[in-house]
This record gives sequence, C-alpha cells and structure tokens, in this order.
Amino acid sequence: MKIAIINSKIDIAGCNIRRHLLKRLCTKDADGEGRGGKEGTDKGIDAGIEDTIAFGDHKLLFLEADERLIYENGLDERTDCDLIIFISRHYSQNPTPALTVHTTGNYGKAMLGGNDRELATAAPAMMHAVLNAMNRRLQAAAKENAAGKEGTDGKGQADMQADLGRYRLSYEVTHHGPTDLKTPSLFVEIGSTIDEWQDEEAGELVAGAVLDALSLDNDALNDVIRLIGLGGTHYAARQTEISLDSKGAFGHIAHTREIAGITVSSIEHMIEKTHADAVYIDRKALNAQELKRLESVIKESVYADIPVLPEGEIKEIKDISWENYVKIRESVSEKFPKLNFRIFALTDKESDSKKHAQKTPVISEIDPELVAEAYKTDPKGTVDGMEKMKLAALFSKNGILEPSFITYEEFGEQIINDLISLCVKILHKESGTAIEGDTLILKKVRFDPAKATELGVPKGPSFGKLAAGFEINLNGKTITPEMVSNQITKVIRIKGLEKYL
Repeated sequence: MKIAIINSKIDIAGCNIRRHLLKRLCTKDADGEGRGGKEGTDKGIDAGIEDTIAFGDHKLLFLEADERLIYENGLDERTDCDLIIFISRHYSQNPTPALTVHTTGNYGKAMLGGNDRELATAAPAMMHAVLNAMNRRLQAAAKENAAGKEGTDGKGQADMQADLGRYRLSYEVTHHGPTDLKTPSLFVEIGSTIDEWQDEEAGELVAGAVLDALSLDNDALNDVIRLIGLGGTHYAARQTEISLDSKGAFGHIAHTREIAGITVSSIEHMIEKTHADAVYIDRKALNAQELKRLESVIKESVYADIPVLPEGEIKEIKDISWENYVKIRESVSEKFPKLNFRIFALTDKESDSKKHAQKTPVISEIDPELVAEAYKTDPKGTVDGMEKMKLAALFSKNGILEPSFITYEEFGEQIINDLISLCVKILHKESGTAIEGDTLILKKVRFDPAKATELGVPKGPSFGKLAAGFEINLNGKTITPEMVSNQITKVIRIKGLEKYL
C-alpha cells in the first residue's frame, strides 16, 4: 500500500512527529535537512524526500504543505496514494495535553476549510489501530514510571514518562477540512499548546504508534467493526472508551450539537464515507426527542436495516469476525425474535491460527426445567459458569436464561455436556437435592401465604420474616416457618447423571 504522510511546514507538532518518524526509519531527513525533494510549485506541497520509503509491505511518501493542512484540497490526485495520514497539532481554547485521532468533514457550513456539508472518506480501521497503539505506549510509559527506572541520557526515565502521563487520549468528532478526499484519511494530532507540540517524547510516542499500526498485517488491521458515532462531546468519550476495549472502529462521529441538523442524507453520507458495518448512538448524550428523531432518520435512509449496536453488544464481539457475528444475529432474529443474546467465549478462530474461519451457527438445547431450576437457584453462578464456554446464551426480555444456546458444530457436544454439568453442580449444592441413578430429585420448601393467612398472620413484615426462615410471635403464639410452608418436589431425569457431578 502506498501511504502519504503529510505535515505542514508551519505546524510545530507535525514537524515534531515527522522528525521522529524519519528518525525511526533511519533517513538523512530526520534532522530536517537534506530533503532534496521535488518542489510542487503549482501544488503548494513539497515532496520532501525524492523516493518513497519502504516499510514492510508499504511505501511511505512524506509530504509537506506550505500552509495549514485544513485548507489543502485535491490531495487525491496530488498524492496518488491508497491512504493519507495527516500529522498535525491539535488546538483547543481549553488547552489540555492531548493525543487525538479523527477524520475530517463538515456537517454544516465550512468554518475551518473544506466544503459545506461534505465528508472525507474515513479510515476507521487505521484510526482504531493508531489509537490503540498510542494507548499501549502510554500504558507502557506509565509502567516504566511506576517502576522508577532511570534513563541513561541524563534525564530520569521516570520524569520522562511522567510527562507522557499528562496526555489525554481520544477520538475527536468529525470537523474541519479537507473534505474532498476520496482516499481514506485520518488526522493524528498532539495538543494543545506549544509546550506539547514541541514535546519530543510525545512526538516519539505518536511516531512509534503510527508505525505500530502500519506494521499490522491486513487481517489484523481489518478485524474491526466499522462504526459511525452519533452524539457525545467533541472528544468522543464513549466512542474512545469503546474503541480501546473492543473491535469497535469509528469513522465519522457527530457531536450532540450536530444531531438536530442530521438528515437522512447526512446519515447516508456518514455510513458511506465510513463504509460502516453498524451505528452506535451515545444515548446518554441525547434527550428522548433527539433519540426518537435520530432513530426515525436512520429508518428512513437506504440503510434502514443497518444494525444499531449498544456499547455492551459491541464489546462482546471479541473472537469472532463481524461476518460471523451477523450470522448469529440474523439466526436469533429469525428463530427467537423475542429474545436477546449474549456472546461468551465463542470463537471462530482455529486453534492453531489467528485468522477467522467462516462458520455457520447451530442451536444446542438442554432440558428446559434443568436450566430454569439452576438459574433460579443461582443466577450469578450460572452466568459466571458460562464465561469460558464457546457459546452465545439466549435471555428473555426480562433477563431470564433460556434453554437454547448458539454455538458452532464442532463445539456442540462439548457445550451440551458443559452446560448440563454446570446446572447439575449448582443444584447438587442445595441441601434439598438428592440423586437416585439418573434422577435428580429437587425438594424445596417454600413459604405459603395462604397458610399464613389462615393462621391469622398479617401481610407485611411478618410474612417476610417467615419466608426468610424466622419464627414470629403472634398474640402469644409462636408461628414457625414449617407451619406456613409447603414442600415441592421436582424430578429431572438426566441420562448418565453421575458423569456430570
């Protein structure tokens, strides 16, 4: 892939990142001299280095603009690349040290470059990769700081890492130019004052993160869920948290203040320019009226069927591809339209490979009464017990576990055995449970309100005490739990029961 890395000559942060990139790539241009490049006098951009630099499977072309990057237009033709990475400063009226990534565009009138109501083509997978690479490097710096290791260059390593610890990492919402890009692009920025723009450690961190992202193979890079984001602050707090904790890769993101102006055309434009798989709405950042209108706008678009995913669902999609996840989603929608599902440790990766394989979901079922009794006895223990199972579990709208489970064919038999074993062990711990051959006998004592009423026990706290197993005194007469209880016996037959204990 041919990649253009562009900075502005008048941008301190961009020059800082560029210098560290070139230093890592061991070029003579790292000191800012000896460019020997081709001047594009009619283009306003300097080719910087005469030839592209090979990096893995990529060819990197370093370019410099004379003016601010947000006003550069026609870069598709001028760069003739497959991806454009802008390295730049970030400026804010409320300056906070920041490392950010974002794509460009204007939802309304162009105030800072570009054209009105135009969005550039986003690079969600690469933004996800760079954001996470910066996060890993920040975490590594924090560990170094905690360990208190000393550098060898005269400056304490702990001091250097403490400097990096002040940076906030985030996406930014879509804003400013250039907007006419058909080539996928992203901005990577250091903010927000001259102190940060010229911070060598920050420049080195960003440069390292960009090269980390470019080092990913195509399968790893694109193992994401491409999303558009609707609602939230300028620094896209929810979207950032999601991306750092999942495969959720955002392209275009719209600030809450933009939502009132989002039209059917806007939604279609965001989806198309992101090549989005799904939509994420920051519901806490919008009021009920805004939410209702936004959902209506999506339904009126040509992408009415695009999934709208909540945060929890995005985070569950870990070890399966988006394509296989969609198959599971469609299977549940078709066969269990009134149920929700949750993915546990289901994976579509072969044991000796990191690559996803095409899979078809299958449904495994076990005794409904066994599942119901186990979940009723210990709901948390039942759910915790499924955490490492290769399945997706179905739940009713009110959160009750159903006896049908989704898995892949090769896991089916093992999943059934594991689920039966889990349920049997949960029930076997109960004092009223007995086993006779292949029969599980459940004896449960339950409070009977009718018996309590017959004995004159008033409803309220007295009912609660008796139900909890405590006796009460009623007009000088002792009422015990046994006097107001019934014993219920259930029998569940399980072939080969002993092997599940």
